[in-house]
Amino acid sequence: MNIDYKNQNYLEMKSTFKSTEEKLFFAENDDRFDTREEEKVPSVRSSARESVDLQPGESKAKGILCVVSGMLSQGVLGIVPIWGNVNIYITSYLRAADSTVTMESTYIVFPITITMSAFCMLLGSYLIEKINPRIQMALGGLCVSLPLLICSFTTNYLLFVFLYSVIIGLGFGLLYMLAVRNAWQFFPSKKGMISGIIMSCYSIGAIFWIFISKAIANPDNIKPTDVYVVGDKTEYFYSADSEVVKNVPIMLRTLAIIYAVMIVGAVICVNKRVFLPYVR
Repeated sequence: MNIDYKNQNYLEMKSTFKSTEEKLFFAENDDRFDTREEEKVPSVRSSARESVDLQPGESKAKGILCVVSGMLSQGVLGIVPIWGNVNIYITSYLRAADSTVTMESTYIVFPITITMSAFCMLLGSYLIEKINPRIQMALGGLCVSLPLLICSFTTNYLLFVFLYSVIIGLGFGLLYMLAVRNAWQFFPSKKGMISGIIMSCYSIGAIFWIFISKAIANPDNIKPTDVYVVGDKTEYFYSADSEVVKNVPIMLRTLAIIYAVMIVGAVICVNKRVFLPYVR
């Protein structure tokens, strides 16, 4: 590659680069590109190295474990889209202590969770470059499993919504891209395949949790018997003394324990590719 850089201003030259190869060539051949400049802008050497597949001596097993970590964490996040299925169980459970709680009032849980998750993804993506991935994985997992455990001991509507929507939404944001981004570093030429494998576990997890939650809360497929009419709206609930309502805390605790175990596995498996320092 022939690049005439000697008679051009450095900043003007830098703005004309169109490829990573040109940036890397310039970085390795121009004395004006020093460590002080690297501290001000993203390192072109680093970005070039991160687009390179594993080299001899680098462990492929760490990359595979990172993919497994992503599969586990995405499986845990499958709890978010199952709200529509467990809503009637949880609403009936909350109504046992507060008869003003209705399906209409608990529908807000899902949109709050999604909104919180979207905002917290920005925080999660930022922290990926700043802290150890195992610490972030543990924090995100704690924000998912611990609120579920606490929810199983409370019938307070506002506290339940806060824990289930806001805190779990925070955990979602911390976990969603963590293992994916780290797995990309190990397999940069297979980002599409890696993303597909990991992200598919989000939907697979959701399907799995639907069956698990129903098997625990309503194994006999009991139909709701209580009728609540407001204007032209009719809602159906399980009575306070029904087996379904009694099983809701057990369902939440079981899911919390399963998620905690899965997150421990994800924390153990997650890795971050360590690149050797550049030597001029």
